[in-house]
Amino acid sequence: MNYDTSLVARVIILQLSLAPLVKLTKLILPKNIHQKLSTALIPITDLFFLPEKKQLNTLRTIKYDLRRYRDTYDRLGLDLYFKVLDPKTLFHQKVVLDFGCGVGGKCLEILKFNPKKLTGIDLSKRNIAYAQELTDRQNKKILSFRHLDIGLLPSTSKYDTVVSYTVFEHIPKDEIVSILNHFHRLLRPSGHAVIVFNHYQDRYGSHLKEYIYHPWPQLLFDEQDLNLYWNQKLREDKNITPNSYFPVEYLHGFEKSNHDCYMNLNRLSKNDFLTLIKGSKMTCQRLYPYSTPSLPFKPPLFPKECFEGSFVYLLSPKKQNHGKTK
Repeated sequence: MNYDTSLVARVIILQLSLAPLVKLTKLILPKNIHQKLSTALIPITDLFFLPEKKQLNTLRTIKYDLRRYRDTYDRLGLDLYFKVLDPKTLFHQKVVLDFGCGVGGKCLEILKFNPKKLTGIDLSKRNIAYAQELTDRQNKKILSFRHLDIGLLPSTSKYDTVVSYTVFEHIPKDEIVSILNHFHRLLRPSGHAVIVFNHYQDRYGSHLKEYIYHPWPQLLFDEQDLNLYWNQKLREDKNITPNSYFPVEYLHGFEKSNHDCYMNLNRLSKNDFLTLIKGSKMTCQRLYPYSTPSLPFKPPLFPKECFEGSFVYLLSPKKQNHGKTK
């Protein structure tokens, strides 16, 4: 996916014109006044992105109804897997685990490729309750959903494929190697893990797009100020109900207030993740970039990570060395 050069140009204009002001006021103004200034500037910067706002407003409308989200938007995006490995190779008559399956929309898409067995697991009781509505008389022998930590899956449960879609950016960094080692424990030697997630420096990697339409807002504003504004907009949103994607009580940036919605960010970069993979029992066979801008230069004030984008990671279990140690 290539970014629109017009969009990036608008971001550059804002960076060059506003970034010095935001940084200066942070240095000279009291914290509470600087936060008020930032929360006033965020909606103004959004005016530069009205086409994106229209598109993201549609997504926000879908997220007011978690079942509607499950049956529409959540079923999109598996083509990112298929650019790395043929879906028949991944799924046809294979035993598949969806790690962090959410409300189960992508499992329905995987089901089209006739897996032998497909299990979705998630730490959210609410997500699994919605996902379990997808099992019926026809698919219940193949498809199942469980509210379960991956560490509780027995080693006797062997899988050909583990998939994980937009989960790893939310796992604490110090737990990732353990999760990957569980993949190794559960995968057959010939198995694969396919991992897709948005890095923090990606266009909407800040995960604030429901109420902040500015791409890369984390380059212009402090994350704390962005979360403060986003949480304020959520509390003001009269359309939020217990059946919405974000629970009424949810707050961005507050780990103890997630209320069964695990959305905190670990700011994992590509290099961070590759290093963690090397420290695990998995090996990265290939990465496929799917959100890198096609510009011949790096704009000023943009970290290079913004132009790495995000990736599909194809992993496999490391081969065990059973030879004698000299």
